[in-house]
Amino acid sequence: STKLQVAAHQKNHVLMKPLSGLAMTKLVISQRRMENIILWISHHGTSEELRLASEEILSHLSFGIKADTFENAFDHLAKLLGFTSQRPEKEWKEGPDNLWCLRDGEFLLVECKDEVHLDRAEINEREAEQMNRSCAWFDKNYSGMKVKNIMIIPTRKLAKTTSFTHSVHVMREKMLSNLVTNVRAFIAEFNKIDLKNLSEKKVQELVNVHRLSVDDILNDYSEVVR
Repeated sequence: STKLQVAAHQKNHVLMKPLSGLAMTKLVISQRRMENIILWISHHGTSEELRLASEEILSHLSFGIKADTFENAFDHLAKLLGFTSQRPEKEWKEGPDNLWCLRDGEFLLVECKDEVHLDRAEINEREAEQMNRSCAWFDKNYSGMKVKNIMIIPTRKLAKTTSFTHSVHVMREKMLSNLVTNVRAFIAEFNKIDLKNLSEKKVQELVNVHRLSVDDILNDYSEVVR
């Protein structure tokens, strides 16, 4: 029964985790990013189907959305943007809510607190401890790799009674909204383009125009905790 459960979990990571015999699958880059984006777009026959598919993702990326729905949408956003991704806490019952592989040896670790009220003043002790555990999990499983740790939460102020063990940035409401807006504008560009004749050069150009490069994602949509 354990072997069957291990095999089932390997095919679908959100199934019940077996008590033993399971090895975590590390996240790696499968293809070049522009190839991944073109492949994602090619799965949608028309620009309208592409718009609807992307809107299904983007409409769930705002504060107040149920946590599992938000985290699932954030995972799909990674794939839309050409990255490989996992939901370690969901899939392995430990680690962060979301993990993106941005490029070889560089990751984005995300804890999602989108159900927190927008008027919350501070990041509390429980939330900080959860982030600290996720950072420790990354250190253990991805030793030597670069990572940016982000908490999606309305406040950037850390309660005086707690602390982070690693460098942590926050993505607040305006930054999350900016990311969603830029992705939506990026997708809208394909209304004017033949989806069957996409070039990596053109997709890269649009990625840069809409501030969705790896460096943009690392620098433009988060700020340091105070």
